[in-house]
Order: sequence, then structure tokens, then C-alpha cells
Amino acid sequence: VVLADLPSTTTAFGGFVGYNTEWTNLILGFEANYTNAPWFGSSSDTLARRMDASGTTYNVSVTGTSSIQLNDYGTLRARAGYVMGNFLPYGFVGFAIGHADIIKSATVSDIETSDSTGNVIGCLGGTLPACSLTDSNNSNQFIYGYSAGLGMDWAVTQNLFLRGEYEYIQFVNLGGLQLYLNNVRVGAGFKF
Repeated sequence: VVLADLPSTTTAFGGFVGYNTEWTNLILGFEANYTNAPWFGSSSDTLARRMDASGTTYNVSVTGTSSIQLNDYGTLRARAGYVMGNFLPYGFVGFAIGHADIIKSATVSDIETSDSTGNVIGCLGGTLPACSLTDSNNSNQFIYGYSAGLGMDWAVTQNLFLRGEYEYIQFVNLGGLQLYLNNVRVGAGFKF
């Protein structure tokens, strides 16, 4: 069973702290970011087959379901920018860590019917009444990945700046599932 993509949109909030060094107009630095992101996605699909063999009809179906509840995440990223008057366009790459609940389950249903009598004679290779079996995995775990993006800081005063940025985050090794985020952010910061 192949589950479909599920796009989802949510509003999140967070904060950042960092350190920059200046080399004429070139800015190099690093930042730590935290985002509280109550994002949830779920997908389900079913595949069914019927087969006749040796006087028995097998009706088998498999239903797969998965869901991810991303609670929050943080990034540690390196950034580089170039000062252009009051503006600082920059790019960044980094490491991401998140906290998520991941649930995956598969339900297999098999009903075996005698071709001669039409009676149900067994389920899942055995006798009645076990006609379905569900296997699920619920894990409360930390997930890891990477981030990259572009942004712009605008110095409103010597110590206050406004920020706008785009960030892409890909979490990896989720047991066959994929989770990636496309973030557009606005914010304000204070430098000293």
C-alpha cells in the first residue's frame, strides 16, 4: 500500500539567538532557532485482491495508515550575508531536530470461502474467527534532518532589525515516511 502525499498548513511561533562577525561588508555567523509547530498530517489507503486456488476463494485486503504529529523543532545553522546599506541578504544551512509522534499501522483482512459450499472456512490461514490482524507502531521520538534557506534583515535602528526568510527543512529516517517543511517567516530582532 502506497500512501498519498498530504500537504498541510499551520501557523507557528518561535525565537532565535545568534552571533555574527563582520569582515568589511561580509557577515558570517551562526544561529539557534526554536519553533513551536503544532502540525499534523495523516494518510490512509487500501489494496484488495481476490484469488481462486484449489477450490477456495481468498479475499485479502491490506489497509495502511500513517500519521505524524510534529510538536516542535529547532535548528542550528550557519549563515553568511552581505551588508547593503540597511539591508542584509543572507543564506544559511543547518541541522534540524524535532519532537514528533509517529503512528504507522497496517490491517490485513483475509476471508477464505469454499467454492463448493460458499461457506467461510477460515481466516488468515487458520480457523475462524480471526479474520483481521492489525500491527501498529506508536513512537514518541526525536527526529533529525537538515535545513537551508534565504533571508533578509533590515536595520530599522542601530540595534533593532526586522527579518523575512524562507526555510526548507527535511527530516530523515522516519521509517519510510517523509516529512519536509517549507517555512515563510517574519520576525524582529535586537542586536547588541
